[in-house]
Amino acid sequence: MSFEIQIILVQIATLVFAVSFHESAHGWVAWRCGDPTARDLGRISLNPLRHIDPVGSVVVPAVLAFSGAPVFGWARPVPVMLARTRHPRSANLLISAAGPLSNLLLAGAFALLAAAAGPSGTPGEGPPGLLFQIAFFSVAINLVLALFNLLPIPPLDGFGVLRSLAPDSLQ
Repeated sequence: MSFEIQIILVQIATLVFAVSFHESAHGWVAWRCGDPTARDLGRISLNPLRHIDPVGSVVVPAVLAFSGAPVFGWARPVPVMLARTRHPRSANLLISAAGPLSNLLLAGAFALLAAAAGPSGTPGEGPPGLLFQIAFFSVAINLVLALFNLLPIPPLDGFGVLRSLAPDSLQ
């Protein structure tokens, strides 16, 4: 397999895992806050087939990767019914923040993996190079996803956070 194809596959696999983890975090926190919708639909899962959006998880990332642009994409949003939670306003804050926080957690974990790969973890072919590629792109993609999702515009998570923190007069 060529080095370029390997990089593209690593980027797409990393993105699919990151968005699956992100959406699962939303579902898990919603369930802990009292809304079992995501759990009942099998969406609290790292199985990417549960979260994949054909356009956002496959087509867009592949086109970006093959064109040499940074890989970006999205998954199907996990359904949440705030009315089923015990405290809808605080639940919205926690559920909205869960996705970006999960991406920051993954970025930190993969940064530690990259550091542990040491001097042999340089980009290239073979197991050490592949491990470094996975760690490097996992850090980059998860940081971008976290920061992008924190933008305070609907339907992004940052809007849910901002809306939850806003005074009642601005709701």
